[in-house]
Amino acid sequence: RIPGKEPSIQNKGDPNHFRLDDDIILATSSMVPDFIHIKRNQYDTVRPIYHKEDLDLETTCQCENYCGSNCQNRNLRIECCSKLCSVGPLCGNRRFTKSQYKSCVPFPAPGKGWGLKTMEDIEYGDFVIEYVGEVLDLETSQDRLDDEKSDRHFYQMELEQDRIVDAKTKGNLSRFVNHSCDPNCRVEKWCINGVMRLGFFAKQSIAAGTELTYDYKFYTNDKALVCRCGADNCRGTLRSVAQKTKKAKEVEQERRAQKDKVIQSAKNGKLTNRMLKEILRDTQEDVERESEKRQKLEKQALHRLAHTNSTVPGDLTRPVALGPTINHKELIRSQRIFLWRNAEKGSFLLERLQLKQRRNT
Repeated sequence: RIPGKEPSIQNKGDPNHFRLDDDIILATSSMVPDFIHIKRNQYDTVRPIYHKEDLDLETTCQCENYCGSNCQNRNLRIECCSKLCSVGPLCGNRRFTKSQYKSCVPFPAPGKGWGLKTMEDIEYGDFVIEYVGEVLDLETSQDRLDDEKSDRHFYQMELEQDRIVDAKTKGNLSRFVNHSCDPNCRVEKWCINGVMRLGFFAKQSIAAGTELTYDYKFYTNDKALVCRCGADNCRGTLRSVAQKTKKAKEVEQERRAQKDKVIQSAKNGKLTNRMLKEILRDTQEDVERESEKRQKLEKQALHRLAHTNSTVPGDLTRPVALGPTINHKELIRSQRIFLWRNAEKGSFLLERLQLKQRRNT
């Protein structure tokens, strides 16, 4: 309704505030956000990366009656191929291809937008649903993130090197799975017919009606990514600070171990060509780091000089002229050059000395 008078800003309960009817609010809040439903990842701007080595491994499937938990391909997160699997139609390792998803439904999640909950009981390790969307390269992915800075909902997930799955406009119900610091699902990368795909798998037994969640593990410095999962062990942010620190420490420890190994081999006179290449690479990296550090210090020095006060202390009206360079001095001596403006600048010296004497007295 239209207010009869100007509503009070301080009092949000003022009846003169404009308010939609309850039935309209209920109808609009229960509407699932629009998106284009797709069954498989779409490669519109990039081509899929084929992993031929995984296709060769598929021939190792030696299952007799059913490809279950003991299937070698399944343990390697490789889905059996219909032409190479020895079981045939009874193969149980084609869950991505057959879209064997659990029954799920989106629902309004207070404080988080929308979520996804299961309508059936799920056992530990079960395949829940595949995460599908548009497959992008890193450059296109970053461009989209820059264009959507105001949107606090993220739908991008890393598929593999230089490949990102974006389910913002095209995807399936998996796009509604929210973050939790104590998740009941995990994301796994599987190879299907030589192409990598993403899927949600249960980390524990999940009862019907429970919201499906996984840990986003964002590697970002954005402190605005506040977590609202409500878990007992909630870390308060979507950032994966602990994992990032742990990974950096592991990388540093591994590098030190490799260095110690190379040094010991050099002492024993058992240096290989590969070790020599590693030494050259590490040396080159150290030289580049030192060069970058030196350039950074030089820029900082120039920056400080540019912001240094160019006036005499206490005298804010007369700038101190920078003296001539060494080359200019040599040119002045050899050519006996004298300019009248230099005489004017030199006259300021007497005034500065007089000002200093007055202050001392």
